[in-house]
Parts: sequence; C-alpha cells; structure tokens
Amino acid sequence: MQHFHEGISKAKQTTGREHHGIQCHIIPVIAEATGITKEFLTTIASLVDFFYHGQAPTIGEDILEKIDVSLGQFHDHKQAILDTGARRGKKGAINNWCILLLVDLYLLLRPNRRIPKLEFLQSVVPAICPNGVPLQWSADVTEHAHITLVKEPASHSNNQKYEAQICRYLDRRDKCRQFDLATAMEVAGVGFTAPELHPTPDYGTVMSIRHPLWLLPPPTSLTPSTLSQIWQVLNGPLTFVAPENSTAFHLTSKCVGLQAEIDLTATNFRLPDLRACLETYLHRGPGSQLILGGKRPALPHDILASQSIRKLEFWNNVHIQLRSFHDSNKILLLETVNASPPDATWKFGRGNTVIVNTDSASHWPESGLTGHTVCQIRIIFRVVPPRYTVPRPETKGFLAYVQHSKVVPQTNSMGGGKGMLLEPASGMYLLKRARRSDGSCQKLILSRRTPAYGP
Repeated sequence: MQHFHEGISKAKQTTGREHHGIQCHIIPVIAEATGITKEFLTTIASLVDFFYHGQAPTIGEDILEKIDVSLGQFHDHKQAILDTGARRGKKGAINNWCILLLVDLYLLLRPNRRIPKLEFLQSVVPAICPNGVPLQWSADVTEHAHITLVKEPASHSNNQKYEAQICRYLDRRDKCRQFDLATAMEVAGVGFTAPELHPTPDYGTVMSIRHPLWLLPPPTSLTPSTLSQIWQVLNGPLTFVAPENSTAFHLTSKCVGLQAEIDLTATNFRLPDLRACLETYLHRGPGSQLILGGKRPALPHDILASQSIRKLEFWNNVHIQLRSFHDSNKILLLETVNASPPDATWKFGRGNTVIVNTDSASHWPESGLTGHTVCQIRIIFRVVPPRYTVPRPETKGFLAYVQHSKVVPQTNSMGGGKGMLLEPASGMYLLKRARRSDGSCQKLILSRRTPAYGP
C-alpha cells in the first residue's frame, strides 16, 4: 500500500507522480471508510475508469465507448456524493453540481476548492476524435526536461550568467558519461572490429561505475552484436529475464545483507517461519509445481542442517521491467519493488504487492487473474552455499518469501452462482489474506523462474 504520510488533503504543488499515486490507491483506501456507500464508491470508481481510459496511449472506438460508459455511470450515481455531504465549500456542504467538476480525485475531499464546470467532461470524447489521444499533449516531458536540463545544472552555478554555465555543465556531463562508457567497455573487452580478432570478453565482471552507466541508452550507430555486448556490460550478471520474455529483473550487484544468519534474518524481518518455508521449498525442489494452500508437508529431517545451509544474502528491492499493456512490443520504464524490513518509518516493513504466474498456460494480462495469484513480497534473498562445495541446483538463483492472497468470490449478476469476479461497486477484485487452518498467513518461496508482474 502506498503511504501518504502528510495525508491527501495536505498535498501542495502536486505533480503527475502524486496524481498517479492518488489515482492508483484512492479506491481501496476509501472502500471500507465510515460513511462510504456503494453508490459513493461506484461514483469515484467510474471517474477512475474515466481517467484511465482517457490516458491510454492508443484510443480506438472500443476505448471511446468505455469512456462514455464511465461518464454515464458517474452521472447516474453522483447524487451519492451530495447525500454524504462530501461536496463541500467554504460555508459547508453544497447540494448541487451546477458549477463544479471533479477533475482531480483528491479535490473532492478538499474543502474550499473551486473546480471547472461539470459539462467539460462531455467534450472529452468529441475532442479526442479530431485531435488524437490526450496523452500526447501532456507537459510531463517538458517539465522533467526543465528539471534535468535547467534546474539541476543551475544549482551547481554561482548564480551568475546562468545560460553559459548551464551549457558548460551539460557539455562536461555528457563528456564524463561518454568517458565512463568507453572505459567500461575497454575493461570488459568489448571491441568494435571483427569479432574473430578479439577473445570472448568476461561479462561476469561487475564494475563499480556500472550503476550510472546502465541509465544510458546504447549508441544507435553500433552493430547489434556490439549493442548486445554493451547491454551485458552495463547490466552485469544480476539482470535476468523471466520465461517468455515477459518480465526483466535487475538486482544491484551488492546485497544489503551479506552472509546473514537465517535465524537472525527471520528475526529482523519478523518472519518466524522463514526457515520452515525455505525447508519446504528445498524439499519440493525448484522445478516442482507451485502449490498454493494446503497443509505444509512433514519433513523427514532438518534439510538446512543436512545441507550445511546457515546463511543468506538479501536485497531490499528489485527493479522490474514489463511490456506495455497496450503494445507488447514497447518496453516500459523500470519499476521498483520493495522488500525491506521493519524500521522507524515502516513499522511493519515495506513490501510491495505483485501478481505471480502460477500456471504456464495463462499469460498476463490476457488471462486476467486466472492462473495467477497476488502476493506481497517480504524478503528477496539467495542461499549462501557452504564454503568449498558445489552449490546444489535447488539453492542456485534468487528467491523471494511472499504472502499470497485469495480473491473473494462475487455473485454473478447474470446468474450462475459465485466466481472470481470483480466487486461491482469498486470494479476491482476483492482480496483477503490466504490463511491456514490455524489462522496463520500462508507463505511461499518463489524462485526467479516464476514470472512476476508489478508492483
């Protein structure tokens, strides 16, 4: 869950990042709040759908129809907002919609804010047809460029003759980046001449300057084979791709917890059954089918002790890169999935939620949640093999300890009983923690061979 430590109502000078966070989380946050009726939730959910469909990178007739349906649903249920008194001004509740419009969701919950006229929403679909998708008119690109190309260089100046100093800063930064790239390629043995004149470079080399480099786009004038070599140099050995090229994972070359005892790690992360889960995973083997629920199998002996496994190395986050929902050929930017232990800021730890594939015949997002489960990642780690021994196959690679959730069945409005359907008011799946017969949460150990999508 995203945390807004100062509250939504105190947001000032909000940017697209804050709007994105509010848009993603406002429905689950208010769903169980006191005084929120089903009609109220449906009204807000219809606006969220309206915004999401309007922000699509490609819009066809089907998307335009969904935008119209979402808008109509808002008008059908908007009276619920007035009934609950959430539509407020300087003098208290306002009982009409004649002058205001819900443009940003959080404004609805903020008093003393005037919003443009309601009928402006009706012009969205007619404006898209002649002008194209609204996303192309976003100012996010220019605003971001203003930060990286103007504000940041200006902060390193002496506040005199800004233009000359900014240009000089950008020129020198570009030269430093090119120098770092050239030296990194030289260390790794990447050549630009005929391949047969150079031995195969050691791509296992991890350089300390790798992190600022991997943000660089590869030069477009190089050959495909050289680009592939550069990619491996920039990303190091801790970048790998899930089956079917659905998800790319990137871990930092240095772990946070180095040679940490298993029991001590379990205590720091407040995971009392970490040892038991790891033993169950090793007992089943990494190639076995992922089993959700059921009774934990009885183990004949202490597997960790028999294999002399006592230590782990863990990471506080992993970067995930996915394909675009609208265009599978487009690679999205990196997303950070956190899995850090409890501390002063995060009382219960910081673990993001991901969607995990449990059936190779199902594909996200075409299959929806069919063949998938929703999991919260608690720790990302790898087993440290005993010294002077060859690692066993089941201890190789990176693992994740997760807590998975179940979809609460919903009644089919068309008949046919209950099933894994969307909750009608929110238009979202309703989840609950999967628990064992003794009431404890069900936990799993996942390997990197299991595709995951998130956060």
